[in-house]
Amino acid sequence: DDDPLDGDGHGTHVASIAAGFEVAGSVGEGVAPGVELYALKVFGEPAGSTNLTVSAIEWAMDPNGDGDLSDHVDVINLSLVSDFGPASEVDPVIIATNNASKIGIVVVAAAGNAGDTKYVTGSPGSADTAISVAASTSGYISGPTIDVIGSSIVTNTNIIYEPSSFTAGGHFTQSLSAELFYVGDLTGVSDDELCATDGLTAGALSGKLALIQRGTCSFHDKVNNAADLGALGVIVFNNEEGGNILIPMGGDEVIIPAGFIAHDDGISLIKDAGEIATVSEEDDLTTIPDRYSVADTIAEFSSRGPRGYDTILKPDVTAPGVSILAAEMGSGTNGVVYSGTSMSSPHVAGVAALVRNAHPDLSLIH
Repeated sequence: DDDPLDGDGHGTHVASIAAGFEVAGSVGEGVAPGVELYALKVFGEPAGSTNLTVSAIEWAMDPNGDGDLSDHVDVINLSLVSDFGPASEVDPVIIATNNASKIGIVVVAAAGNAGDTKYVTGSPGSADTAISVAASTSGYISGPTIDVIGSSIVTNTNIIYEPSSFTAGGHFTQSLSAELFYVGDLTGVSDDELCATDGLTAGALSGKLALIQRGTCSFHDKVNNAADLGALGVIVFNNEEGGNILIPMGGDEVIIPAGFIAHDDGISLIKDAGEIATVSEEDDLTTIPDRYSVADTIAEFSSRGPRGYDTILKPDVTAPGVSILAAEMGSGTNGVVYSGTSMSSPHVAGVAALVRNAHPDLSLIH
């Protein structure tokens, strides 16, 4: 595929972190804005396997294909990973990574998103010469918000919600202001989860923004049940105490917009039932301090070491990879929030580019 634009936004987001220019009020600048980028499409459309990774690395070693490697790129970022990466020279991607490093390329690679499992750190970051990058928190969170107008509860402003990912529908395409209604106040609702509408009066949620607890039945059932009762939109909060990690709700098609919030935010919003709440459209992103994480802490999803085969310590370094706001592909000037070691890797790649620019005579020592 000769078109360097990605189909799902991943590559654009990664490139923006490493080298993007600032769009005031929308997206901040990348780590090394203005560097020259080469976009090598490994996955194609739709996203597939990493079978072309070796070809991409070899292209970066000799961009014009003339056999003279002196024009190689300075830095390669690989925001892709295969869990439990081998350390041996039998893996073609490992061999290609080490060969690229031997001619003076800094190779930076994501460690993976497989969590706290021994030996799970992935290839090609498991290569001897690659800089394998884990993900950490930044102390900030970005996303669209819920605000309760005139609330006496300080934390009920700028509540970040996670947009939904149903097969169709479910998006706040424009801001919505409505009376906040906790479904636990409805007679006949079991465990505040709105898993059925039996026995409930038609129109019980007419014109309301429904606040619903997670659990028991599917997300799309909750949302569509609320719609059947007249709700204009739905906010689902995590049902587990301490469950303050945002997740995207998915499932079958829904007919009204919906978002997901942390457990503590949901419990707090119950106290404001009856007040007017405003939900911003999904593309209207706000960045605030994260109330539920400590800055510079390893992300829960981040792969850990050591690497397989010989237990050498990998990953090598950690960089921000949680709730990272960067460019949204195809939007023109908008941003989007992703999390993953795919986001932490380009932070380090950008730093590597800055170092090489400032000190072009430095050699790589392994």
